[in-house]
Amino acid sequence: MTESVLTLLAELTQSELISFDREGARMHSTFTNVALPRWLESRRKSQKSWDDKIATFVQGELVEIGDRRFHIYRVQRNLQASGSDPTAQILVFFDHQAVAATSFRAALLPLVTALPTILVLSSVAYYLSNRWIVRLRKLQQHVGRVARGDFDSQNENDSENDEVGALQQSVTKMSAELKQLWSMVRQQQSALVLNQIASGMAHQLRNTLTGARMALELFQRRQTCHEEEIEVAMREMQHAEEYIKRLLRVGKGERETEQPASLEDCIQHMDASLSVMANHLGVRFTWDLANDVKGVWVKDGASLIAAVSNLGINAIQVASAVTILVDKCNGDKIRFLVSDNGPGVREDVAATIFDPLVTTKPEGAGLGLAVVKRAADTLGGSIRWYRDGAMTRFEMIVSCCEKPALS
Repeated sequence: MTESVLTLLAELTQSELISFDREGARMHSTFTNVALPRWLESRRKSQKSWDDKIATFVQGELVEIGDRRFHIYRVQRNLQASGSDPTAQILVFFDHQAVAATSFRAALLPLVTALPTILVLSSVAYYLSNRWIVRLRKLQQHVGRVARGDFDSQNENDSENDEVGALQQSVTKMSAELKQLWSMVRQQQSALVLNQIASGMAHQLRNTLTGARMALELFQRRQTCHEEEIEVAMREMQHAEEYIKRLLRVGKGERETEQPASLEDCIQHMDASLSVMANHLGVRFTWDLANDVKGVWVKDGASLIAAVSNLGINAIQVASAVTILVDKCNGDKIRFLVSDNGPGVREDVAATIFDPLVTTKPEGAGLGLAVVKRAADTLGGSIRWYRDGAMTRFEMIVSCCEKPALS
């Protein structure tokens, strides 16, 4: 490691080199016309500075020499392998600006080479992702239509043999299966509704026959022929026949048509049957009709009669005094308030009293108040009950309608 060898190495590596012996004294240096720091001097008096610096030396650290900055590295030599060469270690100085420029040139070529590749890959990735997004958006819209119950909805055929195509086929299959299951549910629901309607009509039929029977029992008990009682019995028989016809129409799948009726005719019909039942059971039964209900029409007389008759019959069967108040409320609404002094509704069924099959009577089918609720909905109104002191009150509100024009 003579001075000429050191100079040659410095030129090959584009660096500056300084060699030291085992005593820490500087031997050779490639620095020219540069004032070196004190700890790099060769004088023995700088030995302490050298030892202090070496003790805290960090490979690659930046040091300033003159007006330049260098990255410094230390190379320790094996003195046994070096023979008679006294060089113990060499300090290598790389110019900081030269290192930065070399690093930039080294990174520039791969960057310039890779940039077109990156642009091509980015374009391909954008095209593929955009294509997948469009397909997934269409699939999402299809699933949304299926979720809303549109099982006949069709999506564009996705012929791609990939994950999205397989998912589209699964959604199509699911839609077909849901359509089949929904058809089965509708059939079962239709059968259930048919059974409920049939049971409700049978309930009404029983009430009608009960009224007719009581009218005939009064006639038999008195042994006198009162035309009014015979008319009530005949009218109830006619209604029973009408209920049977309606039941047959439902069994054939024919939809029941609404028949508008005047409120006065409905009340007259209900009063005839309810009064006979109240008279037969010894119940004080009265109507309280407001003057402003005259000339009012409802859109389905049969539904109104069925609802109010059920409420009246229930009250007459459990009370000694029953009153039905009929008046107007909220402008075009009619209120029926059925009040009785009976024991009221049992607490265990109070919350579900208008549900089908809920009853407190041993012989009851649990359909009377369900019929009332259905009729109130049909007539565009509502039904509720509440306890008012010693009285139980059922309040049904229905909408009025225009008087139909004469055909």
